[in-house]
Amino acid sequence: VDSRNRLWIGTNDNGIAVMEKGNLRRWGKLDGMKSAHTRDIGVRPEHMVLAPEDDANAIDCTLEVNEMMGSEYHLHVVTDDGNKLIVRIPTITLTHDQRESLVPGVKLKVTCEGKVMHFFDTESEVNILYPCQAPIK
Repeated sequence: VDSRNRLWIGTNDNGIAVMEKGNLRRWGKLDGMKSAHTRDIGVRPEHMVLAPEDDANAIDCTLEVNEMMGSEYHLHVVTDDGNKLIVRIPTITLTHDQRESLVPGVKLKVTCEGKVMHFFDTESEVNILYPCQAPIK
């Protein structure tokens, strides 16, 4: 579920779908997708955002490393299921207290909007919504 409360669904052989306000929209081969099965979802680090503690749809994680890079922080986090992510947060978006709280070991929640997600066919590594883009290597 993304920050706009939309449920994104990747399938084995039926493309992808999004459920929003009770309506289901699907994309498949007839919509221009090169592949009908989704295995991987990718989001750029700068498109992840910190979520409020009470956001049940956000990803729970633990901060491992906080790199201050001048205009932004690079937060190296590990999710509760062991996946490692990097979240880039502009310094201007954080209060002083938020910046001070970003210490290793702190529990965080991160999320993103569905429009910034990329869906990949694991076998071919092709972006199934934009098949003209080169595979990730």
